[in-house]
Amino acid sequence: MVERDREQERDELPRRPRRTAYNFFAAVVPAANAGVAIGYLAVAPGDPLEVGVPAHVALRLVLLNLLVAVLLRSAAATDSAYRCAVALGRGRSPAVRRVAGWAEGYGGLHVGFALSATLWFLVMNGSMLRSDVYPPTCVAVNGFLVVAFTGVQISAVGPVRHRAPGLFRVLHRCGTWTVVGLLWLQMDFVLVRRHRGTFWAEAVLPSPEFWLLVATSALLVLPWLRLRRVPVEVVRVSSEVVELRLGLERARPGALTMVSRTPLGPCHRFTLVVEPRRGGATLVVSRRLDWVSDLVDFPQSHLWVHAAPALAGSYLGHLHRSAIFVVTGTAIAEGLARLARTGNSTELVWVVHGPVRAYGMDFVDRVEVLAPDLVIVDTSVQPDVDFLEMARELHSSAGSDAVGVAGSREVVREVREGLARDGVPTFGG
Repeated sequence: MVERDREQERDELPRRPRRTAYNFFAAVVPAANAGVAIGYLAVAPGDPLEVGVPAHVALRLVLLNLLVAVLLRSAAATDSAYRCAVALGRGRSPAVRRVAGWAEGYGGLHVGFALSATLWFLVMNGSMLRSDVYPPTCVAVNGFLVVAFTGVQISAVGPVRHRAPGLFRVLHRCGTWTVVGLLWLQMDFVLVRRHRGTFWAEAVLPSPEFWLLVATSALLVLPWLRLRRVPVEVVRVSSEVVELRLGLERARPGALTMVSRTPLGPCHRFTLVVEPRRGGATLVVSRRLDWVSDLVDFPQSHLWVHAAPALAGSYLGHLHRSAIFVVTGTAIAEGLARLARTGNSTELVWVVHGPVRAYGMDFVDRVEVLAPDLVIVDTSVQPDVDFLEMARELHSSAGSDAVGVAGSREVVREVREGLARDGVPTFGG
């Protein structure tokens, strides 16, 4: 009967949040761009349906939206967004903290600007096809751009991104490079034919389009200047868990990092665990990941570390004076990161199936040193854990301001959406 009630409560949870910050930001940016298009057509001379948006105007808006989309995914911009949200909301009223917590949907801005760039490109493509000014070569480049833009958008669709994150990052990266490279050619076609009878430098260099592309290209190249090859020690904690001990000279506790086996190979994002007495930094990962199993079976002495935003979504827990943070499995790394960088009261709860068997006594002892007040819920002893009800009870008994959760997507979704219905602030994911 109890199990049936739990299943019924899970079924009553909305399959998708009706109104989330992420979806709001992803929708408001294309809506603003649509307003720009309507405003331009309203003031443009002639019949708007016949004239439309000229190719050079559409190109400028493609490049502007693309530049902002790339900028928003940079490590500096992501960290700044989280820090500003915490600075504005910490210690304020619950209403202000709730608004500041919308920074968690910051990625929706990137999606909105990237989608707007794609839509403006389709407008530019239509304008070129209606005109007889552009040669067949230009039309062919447009065809390749359509494929590249489509590939980038498809690779970012939720099911693709979540089921194959490494593949997503490779496709997204290569697709973005292809788009920017082809836009350099397309810019040349558009500007040179718009300023006929002038030298290339006179037509291109003073144009905003040129400098927008320069800035976008620089933002794409900058992370690769920070690519590092670092030594790694692979330690088999158990048959299920592996520690990757990276030889990083400087490592901030709780910082996110992306690692790969080759410079251009799929990247995987993890949270760093820093132990002062050991030095360096450690990644705690599940061996169920294919690339981790390959790394254990075919060890190598070094890994490639890519630039990544240093702060995770759990950083928004700083908005609250006290919090309960529930983590499952290898997400204990994010829980330890939360303790390492917080100045407020946080109670860490680790839900794990047989911690000593899965992680080894040495690892569990080290975790307890880093988190002396850690509460371990062993699901091998308590197999029927209702995560939502447990989070409710912990929140009620501790009187905390918020509840954080990290681990499997199913658990995160169940706890966050269930507590949201109760009006309890949540963070993490």
